[in-house]
Amino acid sequence: MRIFAMAFWAVAVSLPASTAMAQWSDDFEPSPGSQQTWMFIGVNGVGGAASITADVDDPVSGGIGNGSERLQLAGDDVVAQGGAAIVAGVAGGSLANGVFGALVAADGEHGGDSDVGVLVRGDIDTLSGYVLTLDYDTGAFDLSSVAGGDADKITGLTLTGSWSASEDYYLQLAFSGSNLTGKVYDEVGGNLLGELNATDTTYTDGACAVIAKVNDDGEYAAALFDDVSAVPEPSSLALLALGAVAFVLYRCRRR
Repeated sequence: MRIFAMAFWAVAVSLPASTAMAQWSDDFEPSPGSQQTWMFIGVNGVGGAASITADVDDPVSGGIGNGSERLQLAGDDVVAQGGAAIVAGVAGGSLANGVFGALVAADGEHGGDSDVGVLVRGDIDTLSGYVLTLDYDTGAFDLSSVAGGDADKITGLTLTGSWSASEDYYLQLAFSGSNLTGKVYDEVGGNLLGELNATDTTYTDGACAVIAKVNDDGEYAAALFDDVSAVPEPSSLALLALGAVAFVLYRCRRR
Protein backbone atom coordinates (compact mmCIF):
# COMPACT_ATOMS: atom_id res chain seq x y z
CA MET A 1 0.00 0.00 0.00
CA ARG A 2 1.29 3.44 -0.95
CA ILE A 3 -0.19 6.20 1.28
CA PHE A 4 0.44 9.86 0.60
CA ALA A 5 0.41 12.75 3.07
CA MET A 6 -3.09 13.32 4.39
CA ALA A 7 -3.43 17.09 4.05
CA PHE A 8 -2.52 19.40 1.18
CA TRP A 9 -2.33 23.11 0.46
CA ALA A 10 -4.68 24.24 -2.28
CA VAL A 11 -3.45 26.16 -5.30
CA ALA A 12 0.05 26.23 -3.88
CA VAL A 13 1.79 23.89 -6.30
CA SER A 14 2.63 24.60 -9.91
CA LEU A 15 4.82 22.98 -12.52
CA PRO A 16 7.20 25.34 -14.35
CA ALA A 17 6.45 25.73 -18.05
CA SER A 18 10.14 25.19 -18.81
CA THR A 19 9.99 21.60 -17.52
CA ALA A 20 9.53 19.48 -20.66
CA MET A 21 7.52 16.31 -20.21
CA ALA A 22 8.72 12.95 -21.41
CA GLN A 23 6.33 10.06 -21.95
CA TRP A 24 5.21 8.54 -18.65
CA SER A 25 2.59 6.26 -17.14
CA ASP A 26 1.47 5.02 -13.73
CA ASP A 27 -0.64 1.93 -13.03
CA PHE A 28 -0.12 2.33 -9.26
CA GLU A 29 1.18 -1.22 -8.94
CA PRO A 30 4.28 -1.76 -6.77
CA SER A 31 6.47 -2.86 -9.71
CA PRO A 32 9.66 -0.80 -10.19
CA GLY A 33 9.47 2.04 -12.65
CA SER A 34 5.68 2.24 -12.71
CA GLN A 35 5.25 4.93 -10.07
CA GLN A 36 5.35 8.66 -10.62
CA THR A 37 5.84 11.49 -8.17
CA TRP A 38 2.42 13.03 -7.54
CA MET A 39 1.28 16.32 -6.04
CA PHE A 40 -2.27 16.68 -4.69
CA ILE A 41 -4.56 19.66 -4.34
CA GLY A 42 -7.86 20.26 -2.56
CA VAL A 43 -9.94 23.40 -3.12
CA ASN A 44 -13.10 24.28 -1.20
CA GLY A 45 -16.23 25.95 -2.54
CA VAL A 46 -14.81 29.47 -2.17
CA GLY A 47 -11.40 28.78 -3.66
CA GLY A 48 -9.50 28.21 -0.42
CA ALA A 49 -7.44 25.31 0.85
CA ALA A 50 -9.18 22.05 1.68
CA SER A 51 -7.74 18.91 3.22
CA ILE A 52 -7.95 15.74 1.14
CA THR A 53 -6.82 12.14 1.40
CA ALA A 54 -4.88 10.51 -1.41
CA ASP A 55 -3.84 6.89 -1.20
CA VAL A 56 -3.13 3.84 -3.29
CA ASP A 57 -4.56 0.61 -2.00
CA ASP A 58 -6.71 -2.36 -2.97
CA PRO A 59 -10.28 -1.39 -3.88
CA VAL A 60 -12.74 -1.33 -1.01
CA SER A 61 -15.22 -3.15 -3.22
CA GLY A 62 -14.87 -4.23 -6.82
CA GLY A 63 -11.92 -3.22 -8.94
CA ILE A 64 -10.75 -0.69 -11.47
CA GLY A 65 -8.15 -1.27 -14.15
CA ASN A 66 -6.10 -4.36 -14.91
CA GLY A 67 -4.42 -4.68 -11.52
CA SER A 68 -5.49 -4.52 -7.91
CA GLU A 69 -4.15 -1.05 -7.06
CA ARG A 70 -5.62 2.34 -7.91
CA LEU A 71 -5.37 5.96 -6.81
CA GLN A 72 -8.17 7.20 -4.57
CA LEU A 73 -8.68 10.95 -4.10
CA ALA A 74 -11.29 12.23 -1.67
CA GLY A 75 -12.07 15.36 0.29
CA ASP A 76 -11.95 14.91 4.06
CA ASP A 77 -15.40 16.48 4.50
CA VAL A 78 -18.48 17.35 2.48
CA VAL A 79 -18.45 20.66 0.64
CA ALA A 80 -21.15 22.17 2.86
CA GLN A 81 -18.85 21.69 5.85
CA GLY A 82 -15.84 23.32 4.17
CA GLY A 83 -14.62 20.19 2.45
CA ALA A 84 -13.02 20.07 -0.97
CA ALA A 85 -15.20 20.93 -3.96
CA ILE A 86 -12.32 19.95 -6.28
CA VAL A 87 -9.59 17.35 -5.79
CA ALA A 88 -6.72 16.89 -8.22
CA GLY A 89 -3.50 14.93 -8.68
CA VAL A 90 -0.65 16.24 -10.84
CA ALA A 91 2.33 14.32 -12.23
CA GLY A 92 4.99 14.85 -14.87
CA GLY A 93 6.09 18.18 -16.29
CA SER A 94 4.62 20.69 -18.70
CA LEU A 95 3.13 19.43 -21.98
CA ALA A 96 2.09 21.65 -24.89
CA ASN A 97 0.89 18.98 -27.34
CA GLY A 98 0.17 15.30 -26.81
CA VAL A 99 -2.31 12.79 -25.45
CA PHE A 100 -3.29 12.36 -21.80
CA GLY A 101 -5.56 9.60 -20.52
CA ALA A 102 -6.75 7.82 -17.41
CA LEU A 103 -9.12 5.09 -16.36
CA VAL A 104 -11.67 6.72 -14.05
CA ALA A 105 -14.43 5.58 -11.73
CA ALA A 106 -16.80 6.97 -9.14
CA ASP A 107 -15.77 6.49 -5.53
CA GLY A 108 -18.82 4.75 -4.11
CA GLU A 109 -17.28 4.80 -0.65
CA HIS A 110 -17.76 8.59 -0.59
CA GLY A 111 -21.03 8.88 -2.50
CA GLY A 112 -19.77 8.95 -6.08
CA ASP A 113 -21.60 12.13 -7.20
CA SER A 114 -18.70 13.88 -8.94
CA ASP A 115 -17.54 14.95 -12.38
CA VAL A 116 -14.40 12.89 -12.92
CA GLY A 117 -11.83 13.62 -15.59
CA VAL A 118 -8.46 14.70 -16.93
CA LEU A 119 -6.96 18.18 -17.17
CA VAL A 120 -4.36 19.30 -19.75
CA ARG A 121 -2.39 22.50 -20.33
CA GLY A 122 -3.23 23.22 -16.73
CA ASP A 123 -2.12 26.03 -14.45
CA ILE A 124 -2.51 24.54 -10.98
CA ASP A 125 -2.10 27.91 -9.25
CA THR A 126 -5.24 29.21 -10.95
CA LEU A 127 -7.01 25.89 -11.65
CA SER A 128 -7.15 26.67 -15.35
CA GLY A 129 -6.78 24.62 -18.55
CA TYR A 130 -8.82 22.17 -20.61
CA VAL A 131 -10.76 19.44 -18.85
CA LEU A 132 -12.52 16.34 -20.16
CA THR A 133 -15.06 15.07 -17.65
CA LEU A 134 -17.64 12.35 -17.14
CA ASP A 135 -20.53 13.16 -14.81
CA TYR A 136 -21.16 10.00 -12.78
CA ASP A 137 -24.64 11.22 -11.87
CA THR A 138 -26.04 11.92 -15.35
CA GLY A 139 -23.62 10.40 -17.88
CA ALA A 140 -22.77 13.83 -19.32
CA PHE A 141 -19.46 13.75 -21.20
CA ASP A 142 -18.05 17.28 -21.60
CA LEU A 143 -15.00 19.07 -22.94
CA SER A 144 -14.57 22.41 -21.20
CA SER A 145 -12.27 25.36 -20.76
CA VAL A 146 -11.62 25.98 -17.08
CA ALA A 147 -10.60 29.26 -15.43
CA GLY A 148 -10.31 29.63 -11.67
CA GLY A 149 -11.98 26.26 -11.21
CA ASP A 150 -15.10 27.33 -13.14
CA ALA A 151 -15.81 25.28 -16.27
CA ASP A 152 -17.13 26.78 -19.50
CA LYS A 153 -18.35 23.89 -21.65
CA ILE A 154 -17.05 23.94 -25.21
CA THR A 155 -18.92 20.86 -26.38
CA GLY A 156 -20.50 17.75 -24.91
CA LEU A 157 -22.85 14.81 -25.20
CA THR A 158 -24.69 12.42 -22.88
CA LEU A 159 -23.77 8.75 -22.81
CA THR A 160 -26.67 6.36 -23.24
CA GLY A 161 -27.12 2.64 -23.84
CA SER A 162 -24.32 0.81 -22.07
CA TRP A 163 -23.58 3.71 -19.69
CA SER A 164 -23.52 2.73 -16.01
CA ALA A 165 -22.54 4.80 -12.99
CA SER A 166 -21.03 1.70 -11.38
CA GLU A 167 -18.49 1.07 -14.17
CA ASP A 168 -15.05 2.48 -14.89
CA TYR A 169 -14.28 4.27 -18.18
CA TYR A 170 -11.16 5.36 -19.99
CA LEU A 171 -10.97 9.08 -20.80
CA GLN A 172 -8.44 10.34 -23.35
CA LEU A 173 -7.78 13.95 -24.34
CA ALA A 174 -5.58 14.72 -27.36
CA PHE A 175 -4.39 18.30 -27.81
CA SER A 176 -2.32 19.70 -30.67
CA GLY A 177 -2.20 23.40 -31.44
CA SER A 178 -5.79 24.64 -31.33
CA ASN A 179 -7.27 21.17 -31.89
CA LEU A 180 -8.82 19.24 -28.99
CA THR A 181 -10.22 15.70 -29.21
CA GLY A 182 -11.79 13.95 -26.25
CA LYS A 183 -12.76 10.29 -26.26
CA VAL A 184 -14.39 7.92 -23.79
CA TYR A 185 -13.95 4.14 -23.97
CA ASP A 186 -15.55 1.33 -22.00
CA GLU A 187 -12.05 0.21 -20.96
CA VAL A 188 -8.42 0.78 -21.87
CA GLY A 189 -8.13 -0.20 -25.53
CA GLY A 190 -11.85 -0.99 -25.58
CA ASN A 191 -14.91 0.21 -27.47
CA LEU A 192 -15.31 3.90 -28.25
CA LEU A 193 -18.47 5.22 -26.59
CA GLY A 194 -18.23 8.91 -27.45
CA GLU A 195 -16.00 11.50 -29.12
CA LEU A 196 -15.83 15.29 -28.82
CA ASN A 197 -13.94 17.63 -31.17
CA ALA A 198 -13.27 21.33 -30.71
CA THR A 199 -10.84 24.15 -31.46
CA ASP A 200 -9.71 26.67 -28.88
CA THR A 201 -6.59 28.81 -28.37
CA THR A 202 -6.99 29.93 -24.76
CA TYR A 203 -4.33 27.63 -23.31
CA THR A 204 -1.13 26.50 -25.03
CA ASP A 205 0.97 24.70 -22.40
CA GLY A 206 0.82 23.39 -18.88
CA ALA A 207 0.46 20.47 -16.51
CA CYS A 208 -1.53 17.25 -16.83
CA ALA A 209 -3.74 16.19 -13.94
CA VAL A 210 -6.52 13.84 -12.89
CA ILE A 211 -9.41 15.71 -11.31
CA ALA A 212 -12.82 15.38 -9.68
CA LYS A 213 -15.39 18.10 -8.94
CA VAL A 214 -18.35 17.43 -6.69
CA ASN A 215 -21.90 18.02 -7.95
CA ASP A 216 -23.70 18.27 -4.59
CA ASP A 217 -22.68 20.34 -1.56
CA GLY A 218 -23.79 17.48 0.65
CA GLU A 219 -21.30 15.09 -0.99
CA TYR A 220 -17.56 14.51 -0.96
CA ALA A 221 -15.41 15.33 -3.98
CA ALA A 222 -13.96 11.90 -4.69
CA ALA A 223 -12.89 9.57 -7.50
CA LEU A 224 -10.74 6.58 -8.42
CA PHE A 225 -8.02 6.58 -11.10
CA ASP A 226 -5.81 3.98 -12.77
CA ASP A 227 -3.66 3.46 -15.89
CA VAL A 228 -2.75 7.15 -16.15
CA SER A 229 -0.43 8.10 -19.02
CA ALA A 230 0.90 11.12 -20.91
CA VAL A 231 2.44 10.91 -24.39
CA PRO A 232 3.96 13.94 -26.16
CA GLU A 233 2.92 14.18 -29.79
CA PRO A 234 5.43 12.68 -32.29
CA SER A 235 6.67 16.08 -33.44
CA SER A 236 7.58 16.96 -29.85
CA LEU A 237 9.43 13.67 -29.42
CA ALA A 238 11.21 14.24 -32.71
CA LEU A 239 12.37 17.65 -31.55
CA LEU A 240 13.68 16.17 -28.31
CA ALA A 241 15.53 13.46 -30.25
CA LEU A 242 16.95 16.03 -32.65
CA GLY A 243 18.16 18.10 -29.75
CA ALA A 244 19.87 15.05 -28.22
CA VAL A 245 21.59 14.24 -31.51
CA ALA A 246 22.74 17.83 -31.90
CA PHE A 247 24.16 17.79 -28.36
CA VAL A 248 26.09 14.57 -29.05
CA LEU A 249 27.53 15.99 -32.27
CA TYR A 250 28.51 19.16 -30.44
CA ARG A 251 30.33 17.16 -27.75
CA CYS A 252 32.12 15.11 -30.40
CA ARG A 253 33.35 18.25 -32.15
CA ARG A 254 34.63 19.64 -28.85
CA ARG A 255 36.89 16.61 -28.29
